[in-house]
Amino acid sequence: MSAFHFLRLFTRVTGVTPHQYLVRSRLRRAARLLAQGWGSIGEVAFEVGYGDLSNFVRSFGRAAGVSPRQFRRAANGERKILQDRLAAPALG
Repeated sequence: MSAFHFLRLFTRVTGVTPHQYLVRSRLRRAARLLAQGWGSIGEVAFEVGYGDLSNFVRSFGRAAGVSPRQFRRAANGERKILQDRLAAPALG
């Protein structure tokens, strides 16, 4: 299977490109770690595969609508709303 054909099939099946899928997967994991209070925000960023903290903060904020710090401080009810938003198909 060619790379082009794989990309077409992947996008058709998942509704997103492989890159978008990876970014969303990383951000969902980051949301779980932040909600659990695991490590510093920088440690979470590196744990989920971001090499640059500012890129992580920007990507997370774009996807969740709040900064990682605000997300971490959110109450349990609010956290669920933000996690649902990260799972949504559109990523900004």
